[in-house]
Amino acid sequence: MSREGLRVVLAGASGAVGSEVASVLNERDFPVAELYAFASEGSIGSDVELGDEVIPVEAGAPPLQGYDLMFICTPRGPALDLVREALRAELPCIDCSGALVRSPDVPLGLADRSPAALLVGAPVIAAPAGPALAWGRVLTALDDLAGLVRVTGTILQTASRAGSRGIEALSDETIALLLSLIHISEPTRLQ
Repeated sequence: MSREGLRVVLAGASGAVGSEVASVLNERDFPVAELYAFASEGSIGSDVELGDEVIPVEAGAPPLQGYDLMFICTPRGPALDLVREALRAELPCIDCSGALVRSPDVPLGLADRSPAALLVGAPVIAAPAGPALAWGRVLTALDDLAGLVRVTGTILQTASRAGSRGIEALSDETIALLLSLIHISEPTRLQ
């Protein structure tokens, strides 16, 4: 890349969140001079588009010294390891995994809504998880129009968020529920 701007690392580049971050970087014309995109080995062969360039997704993190910013879009476990590496390398990072959302030491940044003064100089910024991001846009509009004092809501998470064990548990529970319904309401037969 021969642009002016920041040297950026995108961890988890081939996943849904990483792809969305790359898309937003494109939409906003974020000043990226160099993008290093990486993910797990299963993502080899994937690409990330930035402007008119296609960047191959690598299998591992680069040495972090010399980069200006890292977006962490991996699952929570690997995200914490990457945050530690970034802190050791003094590389500012934005955690999009949700791993640090509840940490009192990490500011929570909502794009276009968080005061810049809160975020400037923070070595790590946590981005809210997906459902909170979706709610953030709606609640921001409502707050601007009418002012909000308190919001209570329910968020349903996908079973796949817990991996194959979550999917298996949902399957087992669904089958058990259906079997219990069959036993409770025995069908009447026409004679």
